[in-house]
Amino acid sequence: MTSINDVNVIDIGLSDHSLVTCKIVEMIHRAPIVTATFRCWKRLNIDSFKQKLLSSFVYRCPAATVNLFTDQLRNDICRILDELLPVHRITRRSGKSTNHWLSREAVKAKERRRQLERRWKATGYEAVRVQYRKACREANRLINESRKAFYTQRVTESSRDPRSLWRVVRGILHTNQTNTPHEPGMCDKFAAYFRSKIDKVKASVTTCVHQFRNPLMQELKSRMA
Repeated sequence: MTSINDVNVIDIGLSDHSLVTCKIVEMIHRAPIVTATFRCWKRLNIDSFKQKLLSSFVYRCPAATVNLFTDQLRNDICRILDELLPVHRITRRSGKSTNHWLSREAVKAKERRRQLERRWKATGYEAVRVQYRKACREANRLINESRKAFYTQRVTESSRDPRSLWRVVRGILHTNQTNTPHEPGMCDKFAAYFRSKIDKVKASVTTCVHQFRNPLMQELKSRMA
């Protein structure tokens, strides 16, 4: 649903056209918030994991049957991981991820940009801000290069298949996306509003002309008499 509020017509004095300003409010459909759990596997100490696994019950006294051994193994490994690598829970908005076409350098540049942004907001140092702006330019450059290389490869691979090629082109141009709903008849409403403004201006001008014309005609008649 779209609504138009606070419409103002301002004479800025630079042209015979007035400046028309308004606020257009439109409902934005945002992606739903989802909860995800994960373990930070980069922080896992392999030596500690091995030591705990060798001293676990599944290693010292394994079960005699396959089913019992499987349950035993799962329980012991989950217990060890909970000690060494607790599960983290995060909430984020679900959406289409673009990391599948980003190069490794671009991903690292994005992480570096985000780190400097947080540091700058926390400290407010000018030197950190300069580093952050430099990281932004570098990340944008690498992202653009990754996007260009990705779509160039897709177009090249689909060049001999017209159907696949047009599918790729539609994806590049985003012609299939209809995320933002538009209220029916918005063009007619815009046209009717500005038409009514013009009619009001014409009526005002006509009134002014009649107000000035009548005294002027009376003065001319009196002089001619």
